[in-house]
Amino acid sequence: MVNSHNPAGQPIDGGERPRQIAALLQLVPSLAELISDFERPDPTVGLYIYCDPIWYDYVKPLLEEGRDIDPGFFTWLEELSSSDDNADRNLASAGFLEVFGDFPAWLKILRRSMGPATLRLSHETEVNWGREQSQ
Repeated sequence: MVNSHNPAGQPIDGGERPRQIAALLQLVPSLAELISDFERPDPTVGLYIYCDPIWYDYVKPLLEEGRDIDPGFFTWLEELSSSDDNADRNLASAGFLEVFGDFPAWLKILRRSMGPATLRLSHETEVNWGREQSQ
């Protein structure tokens, strides 16, 4: 998905990607071109600009087709979910786990590949949304 404005697949502003996204690309390099299409030069946009393309153009189509998601994606979610940094946990929860919970059948499938911290955060997220009971 290289576009004419960004043929190298690098951040549009020429700067560095946020560390969380750089970590994802280390684990799932195939997402680099997809992500570069959605990067913006405005630093106020924040990390959540990356969530929609990862969900709508990567995770969701694979689920619809019954195909596997790269295990590196789940490793990355586990790193975020187990981080001491609130921003990391919030990115996992608000950026991905909340959306996964909108699709209960897919959430069940996705949970099979989640690590323990991601499973806990997913359950907490679902409890907060009133979609699951606390244990």
